[in-house]
Amino acid sequence: MPSQIQPLATAHPAGAPFSRCTPVKGWAAFAVAVMLASACGKKGPPLAPLQRVPAKVGAFAAHRADQAVFLTLTVPTANIGGDQPADVAVVELYALTSAAAPPDLATGRVPAALTLVSSLPVRRPLPPPPPVKEGLPPMPALPVEPGLDQGATAAFREAPTPALAQVAAASDPLAAPAAAVEDLDAAVDPAAALSLPLVYVPATSAVRRHYVAVAVSRQGRRGPWSDWQSVPLGATSGAPNVSAPAFTDTSLTITWAPAPDARVAPAPPAEGALDSRPFGPALAATRYNVYAAEAVATAATGAATRPAPLNEAPLTALTFGVTGVTFGAERCFVVRGIDALDGVNVEGPASAPGCVTPRDTFPPVAPAALEAVAGSALISLIWEAVEEPDLAGYLVYRGTAPGEPTEALTPAPIGATSFEDRSVTPGVRYVYVVVAVDSAVPVNRSVPSNRAEETARQ
Repeated sequence: MPSQIQPLATAHPAGAPFSRCTPVKGWAAFAVAVMLASACGKKGPPLAPLQRVPAKVGAFAAHRADQAVFLTLTVPTANIGGDQPADVAVVELYALTSAAAPPDLATGRVPAALTLVSSLPVRRPLPPPPPVKEGLPPMPALPVEPGLDQGATAAFREAPTPALAQVAAASDPLAAPAAAVEDLDAAVDPAAALSLPLVYVPATSAVRRHYVAVAVSRQGRRGPWSDWQSVPLGATSGAPNVSAPAFTDTSLTITWAPAPDARVAPAPPAEGALDSRPFGPALAATRYNVYAAEAVATAATGAATRPAPLNEAPLTALTFGVTGVTFGAERCFVVRGIDALDGVNVEGPASAPGCVTPRDTFPPVAPAALEAVAGSALISLIWEAVEEPDLAGYLVYRGTAPGEPTEALTPAPIGATSFEDRSVTPGVRYVYVVVAVDSAVPVNRSVPSNRAEETARQ
């Protein structure tokens, strides 16, 4: 008698659709069906909603120039999971003034010691416009929200008052209470005391303004905190004294004198003097940045963006050259000293502007290779062209040899590099020079060319 148990592989008719809820014959199939039946049509537990948290802001930096602090950062373009675009509504900037090192910050929490100094809105990125179909007008542009774009560089300016450092020194939010020492003898280790120098300068901590930034989602979730950026609030050296720039036809040279309290490099020891070492850290010499005066004036009105210096790196010399001259246009420059405060470079106050209006007092070069050739009742002159951008032409002068050529044959400048003198007397020997002139007012004249002599013929 054939068995009533069919293999599972043959329990399903060929060609029929199969699902895990399709009944099959046989005890093995029945067991499988029982196990699968519980899953047919039954919903699982709901998934937790996706928590979109913006990533850390990028390129966060702080720079102090006198009594202004310029902050820059890059708005994140992704969330912490890497998905784009980022869910970010604002970027918050916080500050803390303290002589102590800033604390480590936990994601999502804002310590009470922090002060919100700015909240920079970020707009939603717009989707790409749909392709325009032939014969149909283009879709109207979507409205643009106010705020920064994702990936954009944000700029902020804060102006801490000079009294802020004094207030912070008196009530530091991060300062730990000083422990009272009741027994001074017990607190001092004699061996350690003997190891101190005879003159001891204790180390001091400078009061700093610390800044930190964080991106916040539209649901109010804060992403990871940026790295701390700190600027010292101590005093810098004063403003340099800038002279009126000197100029040539192609460049300007700015020079300045250091402020009376500018820091200078230690002088080399005198010959025969004993070696010595200063107590405490040696102060680095003041360096300098040069700016266009109009850029500094714009920043002084409250602009958030720090002006860029004209020099690529801080200067140790007291002079700086700028290429490019426009005659008749005033140029003004200011200089700031740069001092290292507590290991951070800080710019001091700007100098008074040093201004100059360049004038064209530079004559063209003299024409070269002047030659004279006698012809029938004339003398022909030819010379090499002068390559000057403001050349107005040439003046030709004649004299009777061996005298000087003082007679002007061309009352106005000519543009050609040749000239025919037809007012000659046969048998007389003449001497010629050519002078180049420019288009300046008043006109600048070159020195005379070489002398060319020739005798007129019949």
